[in-house]
Amino acid sequence: MTKFFTLDELWLWEYTDFIREKIMSKALNLIVWETNSWKSTTILSMLNEIYQRTKWKLKIITFENPIEKPTNFMCQFEKVENPNNKHQNFTEENFEKLAMRFDPDVILVWEVRDKDTAWLALLAARTWHITFATMHVNNTLNVIQRVSW
Repeated sequence: MTKFFTLDELWLWEYTDFIREKIMSKALNLIVWETNSWKSTTILSMLNEIYQRTKWKLKIITFENPIEKPTNFMCQFEKVENPNNKHQNFTEENFEKLAMRFDPDVILVWEVRDKDTAWLALLAARTWHITFATMHVNNTLNVIQRVSW
């Protein structure tokens, strides 16, 4: 079983109370850091803390490409695109329909790389779900460039 850090163990002491206060808000929580900066570890720690605080009553689903770290407390879905057989595809559009049927409390969209994934994260937040998304960028200007298609 995967060991998850607590928020206190992540060395975010000055931000821990702020993070705990904000992570339950029904909004888009966009985690933006450069590559290899513990984004995945931080998000999984936050989700694990949410899951533990609610006594395992939350439904958490993810849309990933590829699956970052398999867990036992989230339903994880991997993006699949097969140009030779469109019936085997599992894309943002399929996930959007599945997510609404699944009625999750938390939606996690790993790695916003393009317009479709960004739209999926925004849609999830607009439907009053607690939503997390990540973006790998080196500075704030790259965030603006990435989402201004």
